[in-house]
Amino acid sequence: MSAGGQGVFIPSRYKLYVAKVTQATTAAPAIGTEVVNELGAALVPARTSIGLYTFTLTGAFTNNKTLAKINGGTGAAMRVFNIEHTSADVLTVNVFDLGATPALADSGNFDLEIKVYY
Repeated sequence: MSAGGQGVFIPSRYKLYVAKVTQATTAAPAIGTEVVNELGAALVPARTSIGLYTFTLTGAFTNNKTLAKINGGTGAAMRVFNIEHTSADVLTVNVFDLGATPALADSGNFDLEIKVYY
């Protein structure tokens, strides 16, 4: 809002990262489009095993100040996502396929959103 014709700037209290992630078979996940990256550097995605992926950025994920979530998701009809704050450097994403084909956890897309408060 403005007061007397002057705008008021209220800075955010977190750094935001939003990206579209794609995953196919046994390859590492790929960052398709970075919508917002206020973390200052690119995340490094890796695949550990079926449905288990890590996103690494040295020192970026402060303990008790990092919030991560997954929006949407395409692929298998019965996929469940879990995100774990593994360390100050790593977020781990688990994708579970609740159907009869666990390998389907390695196929699909999702939006990754990370907020690091300061």
